[in-house]
Amino acid sequence: SIATNHVQLCAVVHCSAGIGGTGTVIYDLLCYDHLMYNKQVDFISVLEHLRQSRARLIENQAQFKLSLQLFDEIIHDHTHVISASELNDKLQDVLICCGVQFEKLQRMGSRLTFFNAKDPQNSSFNRSQDILPADSQRVYFQDHKNETPYINAVRVTGLLTTAEIIVTEHPTLRSMERFWSMVVEKKCSTIVLLNNTFSEEFPPFYPSIHAGEEVVQAGIFCVKMKCSGENSGDLFNFVLEITGRKNPYTVNVYEVMGWQRGIPVPPNVDLLVKLSDTLLATTQKTAEHTLFICGDGCMASGLATAVLSVLERIKDLQDIDVYRTAVKLRRSRHQFITDRS
Repeated sequence: SIATNHVQLCAVVHCSAGIGGTGTVIYDLLCYDHLMYNKQVDFISVLEHLRQSRARLIENQAQFKLSLQLFDEIIHDHTHVISASELNDKLQDVLICCGVQFEKLQRMGSRLTFFNAKDPQNSSFNRSQDILPADSQRVYFQDHKNETPYINAVRVTGLLTTAEIIVTEHPTLRSMERFWSMVVEKKCSTIVLLNNTFSEEFPPFYPSIHAGEEVVQAGIFCVKMKCSGENSGDLFNFVLEITGRKNPYTVNVYEVMGWQRGIPVPPNVDLLVKLSDTLLATTQKTAEHTLFICGDGCMASGLATAVLSVLERIKDLQDIDVYRTAVKLRRSRHQFITDRS
């Protein structure tokens, strides 16, 4: 409202100190003005202009990042938002618009860089050289050697949960120790395996509840089956214990049945709703992470993460914005949501 009306009106912006929150709001107003009159925005130039009035307007990187996120929301407005109460009446209109929104999503550019993932010493840890973690979104952690190993995993930000979601590809034999090191160091309390078939190319990285295995060794880590939870025909739940560091670490695992690698949607789409409901009911909004795993690290995980985000937004905000959800996911990994179905 202020962005579209403050040209005709006098807008007074204030906060407790008059620098952090104030600078964040004024910065977005200035960016909007530049976009309207110049048809483009130079974010750094706008920030320099802003600080000519007061040096500490926008105090830190977090506020600058928030400013950019807010500006993104302003320019996209709420054209794709539907209240939950209106969904039944507008469902057909939503489905009709899906094709247009998908084409718009496909045209969205990406400025993600992949220098670290393409480094020769890291490239062999990627299943595909076409699906890589961006430098700004890759997961950093320290292993038992106090080193920062590379792994093909990305952080998914912009969702409503306090903790980030981590998405990774199915571990290889070479990356398995790094995988479990990431789970422990990043405090991944929940693991969701979306494509559960194992093979020589996609080896088991934990004991199989179906084969009766008890232990899997991955470098210094020993992964044991601790107990099983409630299981249905298409969703298995169990708890693993990981030892190898100072203290044993337990992780809750959900294993989705029947979703084959390379298939964009599961055979039963209701399964994703059930999975999301389960995660929203059992995963607390803490600093612990939820880890999604699929064969290539993007196809099944992108859809599952999107469904989780949409349902969480319905629960918390009572509205739906599928397009904006997809946009936010694509900013973490541009191969998310690339299939029309």
